[in-house]
Amino acid sequence: MKTSTDALAVPKTDITLDRNQLRQILQLSHAVNGSMSPAYLVQQMARAMEEIVPCMCCYVWVYDSASGEMWSYRDNVRLQTQADHILSGRAFLEKQQLHLSHPAEDSLLHEEYDRLDGARVGHYLAHPLFDAQGNALGVMQLMNSAIHPFSGSVMDMLGEWALLAGGRLRAVLELHQWQQAFYSFSDVLSETLDTRDYITSGHSRRVTLYAMEVAQQMNLNVGQRRRLQLAALLHDIGKLGIPELILLQKKRPGEDEYEIIRRHAQITRQILSRIQFPDRLREVVDIAAMHHEKLDGSGYPAGRRGDEIPLGAKILAVCDVFDALTSRRPYADRRPLEEVMEILEKETGSAFEPFIVYHFKNMPLSRLIQILEYGHTEHFDGEDLRRLDDHTLNDLARADGIATPVLEEIKQIFNHYYTRAYRG
Repeated sequence: MKTSTDALAVPKTDITLDRNQLRQILQLSHAVNGSMSPAYLVQQMARAMEEIVPCMCCYVWVYDSASGEMWSYRDNVRLQTQADHILSGRAFLEKQQLHLSHPAEDSLLHEEYDRLDGARVGHYLAHPLFDAQGNALGVMQLMNSAIHPFSGSVMDMLGEWALLAGGRLRAVLELHQWQQAFYSFSDVLSETLDTRDYITSGHSRRVTLYAMEVAQQMNLNVGQRRRLQLAALLHDIGKLGIPELILLQKKRPGEDEYEIIRRHAQITRQILSRIQFPDRLREVVDIAAMHHEKLDGSGYPAGRRGDEIPLGAKILAVCDVFDALTSRRPYADRRPLEEVMEILEKETGSAFEPFIVYHFKNMPLSRLIQILEYGHTEHFDGEDLRRLDDHTLNDLARADGIATPVLEEIKQIFNHYYTRAYRG
């Protein structure tokens, strides 16, 4: 009869779980199940295995059928290679577990992906990940030094974990594909709208790029950026309801015509409200529909004011007006930059949120001019962009009052691109 002491007499490299380790498994399982991004998920899976089993290093590799490559992430860095170039690729292609006690003798041992910090790989274990239909999705790879072999119970644990991981990986990959399809469709739709309205061609794209730069300056989280990006791409979809005779005329709209054009904001809400956005994207409708609202309530279509206007809509308001003022039209050239800056300054606090204007003005000039000249950047000088990279719109504003040689040179470089004529 075995005593309790005998039962615990297992090799140090085997699995023995105390209450704390069980709690860790549950917490890590919840983290993995909560992952929505494939890149985040594979890193969470790897960290989970490093916590649960005696493993010095773990990777989760995913197979991309389109390219025939395996990809993974480590420390938020993407790794990518052909399936037949790494040991884990062999496990995937052969669709069976690979257990090596002397991996250094194998020609597929990869110098970068199959190594340990401070030790040589002495034991290697790779297990394919399958979905519920038996389709191989990728591989879970574990590595230890020569003095830490993988026990039978570790291999059993890996097999059980692979079943759970494979199901979750399939769900996340499919969701990611749907998301990519949706975002790419929104992107194409935005480009189609800009093509229809050739007078302001590229407007939605430029507003989106400006908005993403401001979002980066403001350190908005991933969810906020996603909602802002979609809203920016689709903010003018309501122009589909504006007669082309008015929208595409080659003269400045009259007051009555402008009133008709203003209806596009409400039409945008009507169109986007019919899309069944998931909960985390529902604010896209309000952000897109309110990009003409103003802080003091004088905007349209609903006369919202202050905190009644979503943050994303406040960002779009600045980006939309800036692009409108700096775009070329058949009846008007770009406004002089000094005039544009004066308008932004004058409207700050009444129409625009001050801290958003502040962040917009702190956008690097190199990025600003590339967005301004979107579609016409093939002859940009790399040295010019490097010079502009260290300066902002605020610096250009200061150049008018403080005429230093450096600022004057930056202003000349910027104006060279800002005032040049488009090529056909």
